[in-house]
Amino acid sequence: GTTWTVVTPITFTYTVTQTKNLLDPSNDTLLLGHIRDTQQLEAVRSSTKPLKRFIVMDEVVYNLYGSQVTDYLEARHVLYRILPLPTTEENKSMEIALKILEEVHQFGIDRRTEPIIAIGGGVCLDIVGLAASLYRRRTPYIRVPTTLLSYIDASVGAKTGVNFANCKNKLGTYIAPVAAFLD
Repeated sequence: GTTWTVVTPITFTYTVTQTKNLLDPSNDTLLLGHIRDTQQLEAVRSSTKPLKRFIVMDEVVYNLYGSQVTDYLEARHVLYRILPLPTTEENKSMEIALKILEEVHQFGIDRRTEPIIAIGGGVCLDIVGLAASLYRRRTPYIRVPTTLLSYIDASVGAKTGVNFANCKNKLGTYIAPVAAFLD
């Protein structure tokens, strides 16, 4: 028989944007900052079709900023679903990832044009990244870090994962977000 070797390097390219007032309705970074193609960006901006976003938030962050996120999305006329979750190291599990996947499926997103948004610390960003990598074999996602460690670590990496069999990050993937927004 014939044998050959296939080499497939993994290269990640994504946007990291530092912005002020990410939740100010006049700032479209959260909704459109991941789009790098200027023609696509103009097409989205000129479309009458409302944007649709699925957002996972750490429940502590949701309790502090959920109303601001809701006000932002409503001011921009976005169809949305916010899923607050207890994203702690103790809850960093496949069950939480599957909960996200079930909710994403029920909400219904276009995986090509409607990225999942993760707002929270590193655990939240890791779990959402894993869920996004599994949904329809890689749905784009956006990271919005809210802790110092996630700001300097999880927001600029490609690792995703959950704990399994009493081991930290035993299950995971290397899938970069389409963007990370630092406020």
